[in-house]
Amino acid sequence: MRGSSDAVERDLTFGSLKLKHPEVIAVVERILPSDRFDELAEQDLRILELRFDSFSEPWSDVVAFAQSMRSRFAILGTCRENEENRNLLKQRYADFVPVVDCVDIEIGTERALRSELIRITKDSSRQLMLSHHDFEKTPPDAELDRTIDDALLLRADFVKLALAAPSRQDAARLMFLLERRRDAHLSAFSMGSAGAVTRIAGGLFGSIFTYGYMDHPNAPGQLSARELLALRKKFYS
Repeated sequence: MRGSSDAVERDLTFGSLKLKHPEVIAVVERILPSDRFDELAEQDLRILELRFDSFSEPWSDVVAFAQSMRSRFAILGTCRENEENRNLLKQRYADFVPVVDCVDIEIGTERALRSELIRITKDSSRQLMLSHHDFEKTPPDAELDRTIDDALLLRADFVKLALAAPSRQDAARLMFLLERRRDAHLSAFSMGSAGAVTRIAGGLFGSIFTYGYMDHPNAPGQLSARELLALRKKFYS
């Protein structure tokens, strides 16, 4: 165990930020003008997730954009493996890891590749988030506990679970898991209409981060960063 929930919340940092609870992360998938972030910054947005696998602009421009945004926000860097980047993935990580504060890697990534990406992250003294996505179901609690424990053994600073919730019972079960596993620095939410409320209610049970879109939803039930910031102000201030 990493300590009590009070100690976790008091001591936890993301890069140089002392984290608030819950922290809203805005998901960015293309280069946006700086003024698109002004209103959100006024609402106390402090972290961006840059989806390096989604940008269509020239790679050098994307890395430069990340570096410029880091002067205003803490940056979570994510680059999921796909057909277009598969042969470039290690080099892409080597390029963007130095200009972010934390790196998100899917825990189900092929083992040798996952080890190399974690090495790149740790060698650069960046924080590590290990993620698990299931777009069909919420797995049994025992399976989720194994996933969390595996992530901690791989030296994850944060663990993310994004799980489909076919029913409200699935969403409720995930909230109880959050409460029980506060030791894991966990962020968890349910995808789909039955679980949309968990994206803001999860903070009550210990979820550290919640994710909102900038342009359009990229997951079922996702709310915009603007909506999440307004809800956080209403329910967590």
